[in-house]
Amino acid sequence: MDRLAPKEQTKPEKDTMENLRERFARFMDPRNHYLVPIKWPGFGESQEVIDAVRAFEAQAR
Repeated sequence: MDRLAPKEQTKPEKDTMENLRERFARFMDPRNHYLVPIKWPGFGESQEVIDAVRAFEAQAR
């Protein structure tokens, strides 16, 4: 399961401010952003890249 995905779908206006801030901070974490050349559309969503990013994150912690 995606660590940014909520446990259950809630509309932002019905969520608590504390939860919104926590999710926003995790989303904006620099480790969630990486550059992919425009000539390689979809590259960032490939399973190989996802696995590599997850392995890097696990090693970094």
